Amino acid sequence: TGCMRQRAMQTIPPTISACRVPLWWAKGNGYRIGGGIRMCPAAKLGDGLLDFVVVDDVKKLRVPPAFVKLMKGKILEEPFTRFERAEHIEIYPEKDLIIQVDGELYEGLPFIVDIVKNKLRMFRK
Repeated sequence: TGCMRQRAMQTIPPTISACRVPLWWAKGNGYRIGGGIRMCPAAKLGDGLLDFVVVDDVKKLRVPPAFVKLMKGKILEEPFTRFERAEHIEIYPEKDLIIQVDGELYEGLPFIVDIVKNKLRMFRK
């Protein structure tokens, strides 16, 4: 789940945003999204926590290298990247924006996410 529009935002937990204007942000309990993009490269499915990654707005010349780092799963190495784990995340953008959640688009809603522990069972042969 994430956003790439540049808008100031407040977050809970507050330590990650301090009213930042991010280039993009993502939250996840898995480390990859569609196409194998490593949006939350340190995420662990079974740890009971959401990973919250915020990439600060950077100069245009730094955007292509940032996306290369993202694709290689090394975006957390960059000094302009913030990362935190939490059971609960709230994001309140300064202005309405469109947020993508598992391929669905939502606009004008608060973004509140809680991890629900031990509720999904997976079976495989």
